[in-house]
Amino acid sequence: MNTYRIKLSLESTLVTPIMGDTLFGHICWGIYYNKGEKNLENFIELYKDEIPPLVISDGSPSGMLPKPMIDSELSERSLDKKRVQLRKHLKKIKYIPIEFFSKDNKISEEILIDWVEKFEKDKEKTTKEIMHNTINRLSGSVDNVYNTDEIFYKHNTIFDVYVLSIYEINKVKELFYQGLENGYGADKSTGKGKFNIKSVEIVTLNSSGNRMMSLGSFVPEEKINLSNLKADIFTKFGKLGGHYVTSYNPFKKPILMYAAGATFNTNNLKYVGVLLNNVHKLEKIKHHAMAPIINFNEEVLL
Repeated sequence: MNTYRIKLSLESTLVTPIMGDTLFGHICWGIYYNKGEKNLENFIELYKDEIPPLVISDGSPSGMLPKPMIDSELSERSLDKKRVQLRKHLKKIKYIPIEFFSKDNKISEEILIDWVEKFEKDKEKTTKEIMHNTINRLSGSVDNVYNTDEIFYKHNTIFDVYVLSIYEINKVKELFYQGLENGYGADKSTGKGKFNIKSVEIVTLNSSGNRMMSLGSFVPEEKINLSNLKADIFTKFGKLGGHYVTSYNPFKKPILMYAAGATFNTNNLKYVGVLLNNVHKLEKIKHHAMAPIINFNEEVLL
């Protein structure tokens, strides 16, 4: 498998966070509408093989990766007032520079607090509540008023998505282009989630260190023991896409997932998680609950 880094430039506001499972759904619909249902079935069938065709990470601001779950070795009693505040700020941060994950660097809570003090400004995005209304086409009056949270990033913000794949680079680029050509996520029909693919390149992620971290959300495979797992857990309420939204119940069964940034002891994995079955009454519906991983060195204090 090759590891690819796909750089996506956001050209609009964003309603749905960039997640590997949602990108997978867009790619599947891109195959369906461009190549036909049989080609999509053949693509899904490949996930029964030992090596899956695509494993997709969540999106991170360019040059950043999810903040890993690590041991909290510092007591507030040992910190002065300023560092207590920096520690609180660190807990809110979702991403840290990819340089932390090189084989020559170490990560600890104290090291990350030092980084926050020197460099972190976390002003890449603003979330605003946007009001909408529904117009009655017969009377011309307003029937319903509602709001949505839209994420406003700086113009042309670049996101990195990491992909493990059996395909060559041009095939990977084609799959993402087809999947994103009509927008991404909720309200894409009104211009939200518009991305341009800036580049697709082969990269090498660090494969040495005493810990591994997931680059996306996942559901662990039962037969693999993830030793000393540290993770945040959330419930994913997935929805169908394409014309299935109007043809069937659009809601998948709730899925309990580990969030990006989950860490565990190294065991020579390339990715973590599975393609889930039985997530909808339609048997052919699947859910991408898998993610690439990267190694790093967590500083162990004795």
